[in-house]
Amino acid sequence: MALDIPVFSFICGQDGFVAPDISRWVAENHPRATGVEFPESGHAPFMEEREGYLSALNDFISGL
Repeated sequence: MALDIPVFSFICGQDGFVAPDISRWVAENHPRATGVEFPESGHAPFMEEREGYLSALNDFISGL
């Protein structure tokens, strides 16, 4: 049973903590999920790809 809440899944291609496949699975399988890929980021896209991260987060929040 999925939670009925919006979920924003950051899919980071170089993440050594949360495998990208897991983040992608959440984005593809949760009924209210949005996924954004950051192929060059590790676990901290807010530091590694700051502008792209903030843009994606702003888009997500604006859509709520």
